[in-house]
Amino acid sequence: MGCGVMQSIHGSSPDELWAVGRRGATFHVTGAQSETPTITAFDSRTVAELDGVWAASPTDAWAVGGAGTIRHYTGGAVSWDVVDDVPTDEDLHAVWGTSSADVWAVGDGPTVLHYDGATWSRVEVAGLGQRRPNLFSVWTASPGHVWIGGDGVILSLGGKP
Repeated sequence: MGCGVMQSIHGSSPDELWAVGRRGATFHVTGAQSETPTITAFDSRTVAELDGVWAASPTDAWAVGGAGTIRHYTGGAVSWDVVDDVPTDEDLHAVWGTSSADVWAVGDGPTVLHYDGATWSRVEVAGLGQRRPNLFSVWTASPGHVWIGGDGVILSLGGKP
C-alpha cells in the first residue's frame, strides 16, 4: 500500500496507531503488535500537509497541518471531521493533549492553540521579544503545564518550569 511521505505517528495504545502526512494522507493501523497489522486509509478531507497527530483513544484523534488545518476523528466512518473554528491560518506542526478536553497545537509565527473540549483558542506567548520562532513540538503530561519546542526555543507554559 503506497502511503506517500508520512510526517507523524501516534497511538492511543501499542495496537492502535494513526499516521499522517503529505497531501492529507491519513492511515489507521490496528493490530500493530500482531504479525499482520491492518492498515486502513482514511479521508482527512484535505490535501494540506498534515504534520502532527495525537490520539487520546481509538475514537478520539486530532491531526494538524498546513494553513491552520485541524481535523478530528471521532469514530465511525472512514473520514475525519473538519474543524472550522481554528483561530489561525499559520501552518501547524504538532498536536498533543492530556484528554479530549485539553488539546494543544503549535505552529509558525509562533502559534499556540488550545482546545478546551468546546472551542479552539489562541494562547499568547510572552517573553520572546521581537523573535517570532516557528514551533515544531508540544508535550504535556497533565493539564496546566505545557512544553513547546521550536526554532531556538524551549517554552514552558503554566506550572513550574
